[in-house]
Amino acid sequence: MLDEDYVCLQRVYDEHDSKLEDECGCHVSCDERTYEVTASVSQWPSENFWVDVAIDLGYDDPVQNGGDELQEMIQINYHKAEIFFKTLNIQTIVQTAKYNDEGYFAALGGALSFYIGFALIMVFEIVEFFYDLFIACWLAMNGPK
Repeated sequence: MLDEDYVCLQRVYDEHDSKLEDECGCHVSCDERTYEVTASVSQWPSENFWVDVAIDLGYDDPVQNGGDELQEMIQINYHKAEIFFKTLNIQTIVQTAKYNDEGYFAALGGALSFYIGFALIMVFEIVEFFYDLFIACWLAMNGPK
């Protein structure tokens, strides 16, 4: 495949995909099939077999009756396409929820207990701070005995 052909093909794919995204507004599809694409190109019919194709098309003695012009016409106007799967592997992608109902509430309870635990520790720290502050003020006012 020539570079210009590949660029043209890629541009058509991109235009098709962007048009679908702009107009569709669809969610993720339930079933999607993609195929890996590779392409290879060769001249058909080749230099050795164009005569056979000309005979199949009904030309009698193509080398004598047309020669190079007939060969060029056949090689330009007739093409052969063979399409086959590169592999027969199937890839399945399944979307599942990260949390089910039980898992969601378990995670929520774990997070809440974690934060509540920190909150209770902070309450005890604040109580201890005011206790230490009160003792320090009392000792400063009354002095050591």
